[in-house]
Amino acid sequence: MASRQHCRIVGIGYQGSDLDTFINRMLGDGLRTLVDVRLTPISRKPGFSKRRLADALAANGIDYIHLPVLGNPKWNRPGFAGSQAELAQALAVYRELINHPDAFAAIDLIAEKALTGLTGVLCFEADEHRCHRQVVLKRVLDRLAASGRNGDLCPAGIEDPKHAEDVPPLGLVTHVESGVMVGTAHVLQPTLA
Repeated sequence: MASRQHCRIVGIGYQGSDLDTFINRMLGDGLRTLVDVRLTPISRKPGFSKRRLADALAANGIDYIHLPVLGNPKWNRPGFAGSQAELAQALAVYRELINHPDAFAAIDLIAEKALTGLTGVLCFEADEHRCHRQVVLKRVLDRLAASGRNGDLCPAGIEDPKHAEDVPPLGLVTHVESGVMVGTAHVLQPTLA
């Protein structure tokens, strides 16, 4: 297991967290960049609106980037909390919404950041299977695979589209064992057929 490489990109949902705990966990995990993919980075949770979050991250040496072009519009969000059929439809709609050059450029930016250090993709929802960021993460991994630059990020085989949808959800890293991130962030490993 220690010889397997891990991804340096994680999905992060701040639901159920306060700002201090959130920042401390990211510092402990060695996060270098946080990419906010909320369409409108406003939150009722203290500290998670754009300006205050960016300031708190900067004060702790973590870069903050807001990419609203990857945000999920309000009218498409109910499907993420709905039935499996509604979720599938909301995911399909979101995938189509980000099929344009500006979104591709944003995906490339996230990929570049992931090549330089642990990068988090942020939204509110704690359950990644119920959040649009799962699509963003997959697109980043696909982009890195297509460019041939994912060798230091992901284990071999993740670029296989047959297995790419089967990767476990990502989340904030809880700790590192033998050089592998474990906890709520998972080492991306393809499901073997």
